[in-house]
Amino acid sequence: MRYLSVLFIFLIAFSNQVYSNIPDKDFENWTASPLGNFEKPSSGWWVSLNPLANLGAEVTVEKTTDSNSGNYAAKLTTKEWGDFLIPGLLISGNFDLSAGIDAIEEGQPYELKPSLFTGYYKYFPVAEDSAAIYAGISYFNTTTNEREIIAEAAISPDQTAEQYTYFEIEFEYFIEDIQPDSISIVLSSSFNTDNPLLTPGSILYIDDIDVLVNVSTPSFNKPNKSPLVTVYQSFNKKDIYLGWNESLEKAEVRLYNLQGKKLYSQKMPAISGSRSSLNINFSGAGIYILQVTDGSKLIETHKVLLP
Repeated sequence: MRYLSVLFIFLIAFSNQVYSNIPDKDFENWTASPLGNFEKPSSGWWVSLNPLANLGAEVTVEKTTDSNSGNYAAKLTTKEWGDFLIPGLLISGNFDLSAGIDAIEEGQPYELKPSLFTGYYKYFPVAEDSAAIYAGISYFNTTTNEREIIAEAAISPDQTAEQYTYFEIEFEYFIEDIQPDSISIVLSSSFNTDNPLLTPGSILYIDDIDVLVNVSTPSFNKPNKSPLVTVYQSFNKKDIYLGWNESLEKAEVRLYNLQGKKLYSQKMPAISGSRSSLNINFSGAGIYILQVTDGSKLIETHKVLLP
């Protein structure tokens, strides 16, 4: 049994379409294909192998009501197609079947340096299979005419996960001083392509994925002191999260603009290792001041730079 993903190693190019955020990260919106034989995430940001259904293959990516939140999630299933195994595969990019060996254009434009790759998955592997959940940022080196990886975040689940399981993966940086120009997110129901015993049937459910950027700088200079809270901005540049590194009994968060106007104030749980969301619509890019208090005591002040 040959594994079709080996073929698609040779189908990868990079897209030059421009998107300002990560659409369909919650996989709520789906659109039928022109022939009506499969559905796909509506934004066009994601590519799957479903267009192979036009050649007689089975659909390997579909929406499901078995979601972590909202109405839908993505269900990826490894299936047979003649002598091939086709993984359920979602990639940030585009698919043009008429382009032959260049059918898959992997990657979408992206210029930030993220800290975390997060989301929820369920997994039902067959035999000794494993899934792939991957995000990588890269840039095109004009000197070598090659694309180089700047940072990656990845896990490869190989155990059954019957309930939605949260993942939070730190990006590992290989190059620090280069600005990325592209991001690739790869989600696959099968990854262990070297296993000769691999059989169809592995299923990966995926929902509520995100890429978070650390946008805060603590306003103190104390040696060996770590910040109590880290401020992250979502890929869509609208959602702001606080990652708590310590617990507080009476935490309150206040956000100010540089003119001193208070934009936001909320008391919230502060439990070490948890994350809180700021329910506020920001007016745009700029610098903000975030204060964290515990009762009447000011604990920490951050400068928050939103790109």
